[in-house]
Amino acid sequence: ERGRQQKDDIVENLLDGRGILRGQPVHQLQHHLRSADFGGVNVVGDEDDGLAGAEDLIALRFGGRAALEIQLALQALETVEVLEIRGGADFQQDEGIIECSGPELAEAHAVKARILSEEERHKEASKEIEAALRLDPESHEVNKCAAVLRFRQQRLEEAIGYFEKAVALEEMDFASAGLLITCYTAVGDREAAKRAAQIALARAEKVLAEDPNNGSAMGHGSDALAVLGQAERAKEWMGRALLIDPENLAMRYNFACALAIHLKDRDAALEMLGPVFEKIGAGLFNHSKVDPDLDPLRDDARFKAMLAAAEKRLELTS
Repeated sequence: ERGRQQKDDIVENLLDGRGILRGQPVHQLQHHLRSADFGGVNVVGDEDDGLAGAEDLIALRFGGRAALEIQLALQALETVEVLEIRGGADFQQDEGIIECSGPELAEAHAVKARILSEEERHKEASKEIEAALRLDPESHEVNKCAAVLRFRQQRLEEAIGYFEKAVALEEMDFASAGLLITCYTAVGDREAAKRAAQIALARAEKVLAEDPNNGSAMGHGSDALAVLGQAERAKEWMGRALLIDPENLAMRYNFACALAIHLKDRDAALEMLGPVFEKIGAGLFNHSKVDPDLDPLRDDARFKAMLAAAEKRLELTS
């Protein structure tokens, strides 16, 4: 989704039903194990990629828990196969190691590519996404990550192909349809942008029927309404959404894009972006630098000041 700036959020769609992520960053797997009362567990992944499950073998280091208890818990999660426990039957005092294997997941490489793209390490990201596509070219998540990477590399024609495939593979994916609007608008294909908008709106409405407070759906849905010439309804969605969730930065970002590129309201777009750039993370900041939806604002001194202030803040906190 446009606007996801936190690395933890990047892997949200890979959530296993029991709360463990496939192919997730090591620190996130640690967090989930600790949340499940597995204090003292450390996850050891590939030092280069920091992803648990990205390779054939990972190790879980733990202390203060019985080995059998840990083994049974991991097997119940059904995300890994425990191969070996080393260090004795009980690790109340000493650290032990559980080695486990899982299937080689294309999604793990895709997630890594997305993380690297947020850090503008595009050459490395391309290598990872190519590996993911070789492993599973029909994966929705892989195609979505490939599309976002190509978008951030400003290779929009390629991004369109991957977004189209992601939309076809997952009938509830309104976000990919929303980003197709951006791509088609940027390349001047107005009819294709309208088609993508119809898909995005229909899917967003389905999501909102079950989850009326879904900020992402409201963000992409309002953009779609603007493309389809329903400006007043788009603004109504924005107003209602901001009452419900005024701190949702990704949603505000999407609203600003719609205001800038489709509704031609520069002042409103800049006002919407103000709180976003005050708190923006590196991922969304880097995305904003290449997002064609914001091109109508780039020559505005206010927008330039926002970018400069955000960049300075991010440099200080990095």
